[in-house]
Amino acid sequence: MNNPHSTVHYLVPRAELASDEDLKKLLERGITKSKLPLIRKQDPGLKGLECTVGQVVKFYRRSPVTGKEEEFFRLIVE
Repeated sequence: MNNPHSTVHYLVPRAELASDEDLKKLLERGITKSKLPLIRKQDPGLKGLECTVGQVVKFYRRSPVTGKEEEFFRLIVE
């Protein structure tokens, strides 16, 4: 890796801001923002994302059991 600040690493899950559709699906499952796990805005996993406090970020990780990519969500806090 040439960039020492890059988050491209097999142990760092891919991240993006959750869409309105993602949030709607969470609400349909009874999951509100207040029930989501928290992540600090300064977390290295959010590096490169244009995010603000109160937004929801969606991470993707590959399951070691099934090999399928799974989504998980975090609420961004200060």
